Amino acid sequence: MSNKYLTADGAFSYEINNDSITILSYEGNEHFLPIPDKMDDLPVTAIASKAFLGKKNITHLILPDSVTAIGDWAFAHMSGLQIITLPASKVTLGKQ
Repeated sequence: MSNKYLTADGAFSYEINNDSITILSYEGNEHFLPIPDKMDDLPVTAIASKAFLGKKNITHLILPDSVTAIGDWAFAHMSGLQIITLPASKVTLGKQ
């Protein structure tokens, strides 16, 4: 089941997995997009495969330190992306 988390200019779709959050997708117009470290009082620990696929308007993406896994092609075809800030901790990265 997918849930929504609203931001000033968009919304994240996410699912709850064993007391943590996986970001499924983002719909919106923000250029600077910090992903929250918590949603529904649970830590955001994963970015699903193809979660941000083709989001050309995002130029700066910040992942919280709570993220430990990034799925395949999570950031593929984001032609506007100039800066991505990854967590300081170890992150498992998918393909592409």
